[in-house]
Amino acid sequence: MPYIKDIFARKELDDVAQEFVKVGNKRFKDSIVGFLNYFIFKLAKYYIHDYASSQRFIGELECAKTEVYRRIIAPYEDKKIKENGDVEHFSC
Repeated sequence: MPYIKDIFARKELDDVAQEFVKVGNKRFKDSIVGFLNYFIFKLAKYYIHDYASSQRFIGELECAKTEVYRRIIAPYEDKKIKENGDVEHFSC
């Protein structure tokens, strides 16, 4: 998890995230498909200037992806398994 101890930096980033969502919702009606991709690409163009920085950037994307899955998607999946039952396996 990307823990940020500096509360002022966290507040600034939270403000940017809120503005991103606000603009995205205004333009795309609760769908950020493409919008998020564009924004991440723009960040990449700004930060990636050599192989090492590309590796760090891709690594951060991977960590963010797994954190989203672990903290948001997996609990949702667990809830749905309880509600609907798990997938049964069968033998051939």
